[in-house]
Amino acid sequence: MVAIHLSTIQRYSTKDGPGIRSTVFLIGCNLRCAWCSNPELMLPYNKLLHFSSLCRGCQSCVHAYPTAVYMEDGAIHMHPCAQHMAGELEEVCPFDALEQVGMQVECQQLVKQLEKDFTYYEESKGGVTFSGGEPLLQAEALADTLCLLKQKHIATCVDTAGDVAWEHMERAAEYCDLFLYDIKAFDAALHKKITGADNGRILDNAGRLAAMHKPMWIRMVIVKGYNDDRRDLRKRLQFAASLGSAVQRVELLPYHALGEGKYKSMELAYPIQEDACPDAETLAYCMEEGRRLSLPMYMEKA
Repeated sequence: MVAIHLSTIQRYSTKDGPGIRSTVFLIGCNLRCAWCSNPELMLPYNKLLHFSSLCRGCQSCVHAYPTAVYMEDGAIHMHPCAQHMAGELEEVCPFDALEQVGMQVECQQLVKQLEKDFTYYEESKGGVTFSGGEPLLQAEALADTLCLLKQKHIATCVDTAGDVAWEHMERAAEYCDLFLYDIKAFDAALHKKITGADNGRILDNAGRLAAMHKPMWIRMVIVKGYNDDRRDLRKRLQFAASLGSAVQRVELLPYHALGEGKYKSMELAYPIQEDACPDAETLAYCMEEGRRLSLPMYMEKA
């Protein structure tokens, strides 16, 4: 059985599907959304994060690996090669200011860890959600893990943007109880502009899941100045309505800047410089239009 490449497991989550859940964040993503809250999961290798608020300037890392990190203007900085030495650098920091993101875990070992919270899942009608990153990029390992969870009678959920080959989606669907399906834009040109990829496969895969009667929660992140055009919002809602009874919920997710600190910890500029929170009128429009289409609308609270 293959290993799965993950960053963290968030226990007792209530925002990634029904009930109390464990959310497993997998590494690797083929989209490049400017508002991403998990930028450390984009590229398919372990990362090194530097938290300046914890750093005491002791230079233990500099002395141990001078080709990877250096001190300048009283602050620690990383050379590009530091990302490939994340584990070694994490170990030499006495103040936990350096953190490696990423680990390989055998599927069976992961399931053993996840089933420790079985009582919480059962009593709350929760389960395990795989997020990321794009979990379906690890299709084989994901399907194996989903299968093992189902054997343990644990409900399963996959949070996906849908931009994968259908055979990967289909394989996961065999063992997946619910898909959290992100629709970032309906217009193809707009989608490519804000994510770097076309959305034809995304829309097609959503249609195929609906034809299989696979339960879905459609998720719509709304970012001012990026994907808040009302015509496109309406088309996204109309598309969700076209999927029929498979759509059990449509979630509006207003933009937040929770990923900004992670960009800083990787010494990267945060892509969104302006206030990108959608206005109340836009959100109200979406809720009203969705209800007009008889969609089960829901908006995440701040």
